[in-house]
Amino acid sequence: MAVLVCIASVWTTPLCGLSPSFGILGSSLSSLYITSTGGMLVDWSTLDCVMNKEKNMNTSDNEEKNRADTSSEGEELQQADTLLDDILAEIEKTDKEREKEKAELESLGEKFDEPWTHYAEDDANEPIDNLLAQIPDILAHLEGMEVIEHTNAEEQFKDWEDYDHLLEVKNPDGGESLEIDVGEDDRFSLFYGGWHAHFEACKRDYFDMLETIRKILSSEVCAVRVSSGKSHWLGCDLTHRMYTSSDAPEIVLKRILLCKEFEDEVHATGGRINVTYWDSRRNCSFVFEARDK
Repeated sequence: MAVLVCIASVWTTPLCGLSPSFGILGSSLSSLYITSTGGMLVDWSTLDCVMNKEKNMNTSDNEEKNRADTSSEGEELQQADTLLDDILAEIEKTDKEREKEKAELESLGEKFDEPWTHYAEDDANEPIDNLLAQIPDILAHLEGMEVIEHTNAEEQFKDWEDYDHLLEVKNPDGGESLEIDVGEDDRFSLFYGGWHAHFEACKRDYFDMLETIRKILSSEVCAVRVSSGKSHWLGCDLTHRMYTSSDAPEIVLKRILLCKEFEDEVHATGGRINVTYWDSRRNCSFVFEARDK
């Protein structure tokens, strides 16, 4: 650092008593610096200028470094924001897909929220002579559903009579299908989740069957099937009771099997209870370990 330095003799007089010759080294006292020994005179304004220049250079370097750091941090934040946006977009997409599935199931369920039809009590026992003639009415109640009609024209059903027809109602979410048998033994039959029931060829039973179909498709009821450890079918039920995986297996078993002998078989050989809803997300099961091993 270059500064203006002048050699002077040691001063013994106060500053106010400096000789006039001192003024040639500076225009004012504020521009002079006198060492404690009085041996050095420095032009402070020049020194201050140099120091300010270095200070400005350091400040400039720091600002440049700060700008670089800020730029780097900005890029990292931008990358983080982009990643977060991608994650949120994926979550939103998944949520929309789930909402769509839920809406489809709910809109389907709304169709079955209220009883479809009613019969007059005075003609409740009126017979239905032609069961196959009821198929269009059944299909009309299943509008919007995927229904496959099976007859003896198919190889696997070739032993059926001409009046035997099976309507297979496919579950839209891949769960258990509902089967409606029309004509076998001159009656209607329903099969679902291991449960089955028969309805005679009269108006009362026909409308009861339609109402049962409605309840199944709205998940207003569920099918419960009990089997022993050797897959021996022990019993089933179609119930309004809403079972969940948090229910106690023993209580569920006693509600379904009213026969102690069957209960003992489940406890001895092990067994399983399957609970089936049309909304298969609600399905659950209970497993019993065999006590006699």
